[in-house]
Amino acid sequence: MTNPGFDTSAMSDELLIAKVANGDREALGALYRRHVRSVRAAITRFVPGIPPEDRSELAHEVFLDMEGAAHRYVEASKFKSWLFEITVRKSRRWRRDTWRHKRSLEKQKDYFIATAAAGQKSPQADIANKQLVEELFQRLSAEQKEVLWLSAVMGFTGEEIGSILNIKPNTVWTRLHRARQAVIEQWPDLTAFHNNDQKRTP
Repeated sequence: MTNPGFDTSAMSDELLIAKVANGDREALGALYRRHVRSVRAAITRFVPGIPPEDRSELAHEVFLDMEGAAHRYVEASKFKSWLFEITVRKSRRWRRDTWRHKRSLEKQKDYFIATAAAGQKSPQADIANKQLVEELFQRLSAEQKEVLWLSAVMGFTGEEIGSILNIKPNTVWTRLHRARQAVIEQWPDLTAFHNNDQKRTP
């Protein structure tokens, strides 16, 4: 039953999670509504090809795990980083235990790849062909996808990404560098192959 005096919109994430730790399900619902879209987007990136209904179920499980761990939340930490740590852990478990068949990756990764390659001598100005972007993204490892997406799209710092993935910041930067190099190095080969293939097509 909704409490008419309980205005969750003005409450911080930290205050809401403290209420969740005390068994307040309305506070849990408020956090769900506030962050579920970001969690679903993260799951889509970390578990490419996951069906929409399974993605929704996995997102729901993330918040259930969050509820169970609410009493362990440390106020000094950043709530969003903590939530994404749970999301990454659940996504990895899904890939390991549930995902058996390789499915096609989702479309429209233009922004992701262009941003990931920013600051390099890169082809981001020419990245317009979604088929090429799709194929390039498929070539990245799961680790590279994780750090690139958390950095380029979500805007987390290296330290925050390290906390989310439970790795050292130096490891974060190493993976980011290798991923960006993969984007830059593989693009010319893919472009040449695609152009030749188009010429052969009647």
